[in-house]
Amino acid sequence: MLPPNRITSRIYTVKLGSLMIVALAIIGLLASAYFANSLINALNNPNNASNSAARPPSIIPPSASSIKDPPTPTPAREILVWNGCGSGSSWGSTPCRLSASQWYEYVVPDTFDLFVSLTSNVTVTVYFLTLGQYTQYAYCGGISCVSGFYRLTTASTSIQNYVFKLAEGCADYVMIFQPSANASMNPDLWVTHNAAPTWTGICSIMR
Repeated sequence: MLPPNRITSRIYTVKLGSLMIVALAIIGLLASAYFANSLINALNNPNNASNSAARPPSIIPPSASSIKDPPTPTPAREILVWNGCGSGSSWGSTPCRLSASQWYEYVVPDTFDLFVSLTSNVTVTVYFLTLGQYTQYAYCGGISCVSGFYRLTTASTSIQNYVFKLAEGCADYVMIFQPSANASMNPDLWVTHNAAPTWTGICSIMR
């Protein structure tokens, strides 16, 4: 039998360990809720441009060959992921409003093809950037300081079924909607699973 002081010490150790486990579990739940809420709000809340004049983050700039589509078949679109900025039953019928100094972003899911359509009262350009390029874009508040090659659409008030395929074998892409002026935009984004057999896009030259 252990002396009383050692028994007490073990009891305190067990209680302390249990409290630490509970505390870590609570922290984990709070962190999960925070990031989940951030993802949910990312599309419905535009980002504001930065006015910083400092140098943007340095990255390895993507090459011209990294933005060529992989030679894979393109399936029909299957899953609707975003078509408005409302909530509840009005989610898909409410336009997304943003100014020329704001943008919407969407992380392109890897192993999927992304189908982009939109209508807007002003011209909108859609950029497809690597995560590194996006840090530059967000830092400067625009495309001017982004280095390397990237995909983009022609600025237009109507884009219909533009297909982005570089994420078929690469988890490194962000799509950005950038309007030319104060905009009322109706997005229409769909995805279809279409995993490439090899690395694609920037991942093909970083391996």
